[in-house]
Amino acid sequence: MSGGKWCTIESDPGVFTELIKQIGVKGVQVDELVTLEDEELAQIKPIYGLIFLFKWQQDPASADKRDPLTPEQTDPELFFANQVINDACATYALLSILMNRAVDLDIGDELRNLKDFSLALPSRDRGWAIGNSEIIRSAHNSFSRQDPFEIEYDKKSGEKEDAFHFISYVPFNGQLYELDGLQKGPICYGECTEQDWIEKARAEVQKRIARYESSEIRFTLLALVADKKELAEREIQRLKLIRSGLQKHLGLDQSDMSDSEDFSSVQKELDTLLGEGRETVAASLEELSTSIANQEMRIMQENERQARWKAENERRRHNYVPLIFELLQQLAKKNMLEGMFKEAVEAKKKKQEEKKAKKAAAAGK
Repeated sequence: MSGGKWCTIESDPGVFTELIKQIGVKGVQVDELVTLEDEELAQIKPIYGLIFLFKWQQDPASADKRDPLTPEQTDPELFFANQVINDACATYALLSILMNRAVDLDIGDELRNLKDFSLALPSRDRGWAIGNSEIIRSAHNSFSRQDPFEIEYDKKSGEKEDAFHFISYVPFNGQLYELDGLQKGPICYGECTEQDWIEKARAEVQKRIARYESSEIRFTLLALVADKKELAEREIQRLKLIRSGLQKHLGLDQSDMSDSEDFSSVQKELDTLLGEGRETVAASLEELSTSIANQEMRIMQENERQARWKAENERRRHNYVPLIFELLQQLAKKNMLEGMFKEAVEAKKKKQEEKKAKKAAAAGK
C-alpha cells in the first residue's frame, strides 16, 4: 500500500528545496531557470539535473521523440521508477535526479537505503517503494493546503482542468537520460559529458516545447544545484586563506599557518601570486578583499531568499477560512457585504461583455 493520498504541489524552487531537506538531502537546492541562455546557466553551476514542468498531452508523432528503453537495454545502475502514485510526479522527478547523482551528493540515509533496497527491483516496484516511504510521503504532503472544504467542479460545463506533469533530465555514466515515471522506461538521448550534457538537455526541452501551440506558455524549468550559501562560505574560506598568506609575505600578518591543513589547499595559487612583485601582491590583496565582500553579499542575499521561501511555505500551509468567515461577518454587520457583492457581479458581467466583444471583433476580421 502507498500509505494514502498524495497532494499536488507547486513548481516552486522554495517548495522543492524544503522538500528535499525534509527527506534528509544536504548541500543542494532548487533554482528556477527563467531562460535557457548560457549566461544564466553559468551563474548557477554546478547543475546536477533539470526538472521540466509542462501541460500533459499525448505526445504527437515526432522524429525527435525516442522510444523508452526496455529493462534489457537499461543500464542496471540507473535508477528509474514508474510513477504508481497519483499527483506525485514532482517528487518522482526530483528523486530521479537525486538517486542518480548519489556519488556527487549527500542524499541522506532514507534515500540511500531506499536506493540500495530497490535498485534490483523492477521499475514498477521501485515506484511502490517510493510510495511506501513514510518520510518521503510526509515531506511531499506537508505542502498540502489546509482546506476543510471538498470543492466539486461543475462537470456539466464540459471544461476539463489541464493536467501538468514533471519529468527530469540527468546525465548518468556518460549518457543523457529523460526520466519520466509515466513512460515504460528511461529515454536515452545519447552520449554526453559533464561539460556538454546541459546543452543537449536544453535542446530536448526546446524540442518538447516546439510540439505545443505558440499560445501555450505554461512551462517551468527547475535545476538541482549546489547550495549557494555553502558554496559562498567555502569560497570565503579559500579567499581568506590566500589573503592571509599574502599578508604574511608582506609582514602584515605574524600568525603561523604552517600547520593549517586548509592552507595547503591554496598553496599552489598562493605561490603563483607570491612570484609577482610587491606592488602586484598589494593589488591582489585589494582584489581578494573585494571578492570576499561580494561573497558575503551573496550569503546575505541567499539568507533573505531562504527567509522568503520559509514565509511563503508557511502561508501555503495556513488555513485562511476562519479569517475569511470573520471578515464576511464583520462586513455583514456593517451592511457592506451586499454592496460589495453587487459590485462584483457587475464587474464580472462587464468583463464577460468585453470578452464577447473581442471575439466578435476578431471574427469580423
